[in-house]
Amino acid sequence: MSDCNCPRCLNKFYVADAGVDVNCPFCGFFIKYDALIKREEQRDIINKNCYLFKYDLSVSAQALDISKKGAGIVITGSMPFEKDDALRVVIKDIGIDSDAQVVWVKRFDNAVSRVGLLFR
Repeated sequence: MSDCNCPRCLNKFYVADAGVDVNCPFCGFFIKYDALIKREEQRDIINKNCYLFKYDLSVSAQALDISKKGAGIVITGSMPFEKDDALRVVIKDIGIDSDAQVVWVKRFDNAVSRVGLLFR
């Protein structure tokens, strides 16, 4: 068994390691098996407020999880960032103030977006 978080509704659920695509049991969102494959590094769920900065742009967001090399972020509202953008991420509650690169972006209904950051 593996645990995973739905990228749309963010609820946690468990799946058998069967190598097949699944639907979220909470919202029905279709998730491809390769999206369920875990990172090489351990990630910790933190759910902390954070801020993303790029030039004069400042965006308030939520850091969902963190590892030694990066973080998973959720942004409510429009998504001003694209894959490969360089930015600064600040998570005050845990003392993170780091340059980062956007490694992936997932937009859901133009209301919520998920962003994967790689610390630099």
